[in-house]
Amino acid sequence: LRLVSFFRFASLGSSRRQHLLEEMSSVLARLGCRGSVYVAPEGVNGQLSVPEAQLDALSVAFAALRGVEGLKLNVQHASLGTVQADAAAAPYRKLIVREKRQILTDGLTEGDERGEGPAGDPAAAFDWDRAGTELAPADWHAMLPPGRPEHAAAASSAAAGGEGGGEGGGEGGGGDPR
Repeated sequence: LRLVSFFRFASLGSSRRQHLLEEMSSVLARLGCRGSVYVAPEGVNGQLSVPEAQLDALSVAFAALRGVEGLKLNVQHASLGTVQADAAAAPYRKLIVREKRQILTDGLTEGDERGEGPAGDPAAAFDWDRAGTELAPADWHAMLPPGRPEHAAAASSAAAGGEGGGEGGGEGGGGDPR
């Protein structure tokens, strides 16, 4: 299995969403994919585990989807290895394809797509208390469980005099790494 993620912002009417739900469910089940796909009025978002032999078929099928043209699949790099589908370490146990109100939680209230809160104040549309804790790269990596590839990369970078900033580190990379 290889991990695949994707999102595409697109204005999707009710009938287009229904068609995408049906078509994506059919394609993903036929290809033996597992994970989560969400379809909303603002577009699609998904995280999947895909049998390695089906990656090309998935790419072709998704390229043909109407309404989300230009959807790009972010495929786990081959150097990170694969997981056997029946292994206990498989990242997803089932396939979920469903409709949601939003594909990404953005803090905006419905009908407030410009991000303008009361009296036109853009900041008032967001609840800044719902954000994760901001962490420095070294703190982020210190919280990772030993043995994770990110942990090893941070340790070797720190030993070389670097900051240890890989994934999740650096400016704006806060949040809980677990």
